[in-house]
Amino acid sequence: MDWLFDDGVRMMPLDRAEWLGIHDEFCAVLTETGLEHRVLPAGVGTTEERVRFVLEGWEEKWRQLAGDDGEEHESGHAKL
Repeated sequence: MDWLFDDGVRMMPLDRAEWLGIHDEFCAVLTETGLEHRVLPAGVGTTEERVRFVLEGWEEKWRQLAGDDGEEHESGHAKL
């Protein structure tokens, strides 16, 4: 958690146990409200890895929404 630091704006956990508790509760709220989300694996540390993780998730979701055939609408966008 070396990227997590007190910037004077965000709530800071007292320790790892509190951080994990907040994380678990946040994920539970997202799930309960029906908001799709992906949890960034703990081993993903660099900005480049984080960006790649997000982009891969978007691409996967786009393929799901576009359907198996990837057929495009006349607008040039995949049909949803």
